[in-house]
Amino acid sequence: MKRLLMWAVGVPFLVISMVMVSFSDGLSTQVASLSWAQRH
Repeated sequence: MKRLLMWAVGVPFLVISMVMVSFSDGLSTQVASLSWAQRH
């Protein structure tokens, strides 16, 4: 039962953290390309 609870909490947390990482990564890439376009 405890393991099931751990899975129920851990899996969504892992998914959310992965989404946040990919989102922030894409955001920083967008910002970098934007600043690069402004410089050139």
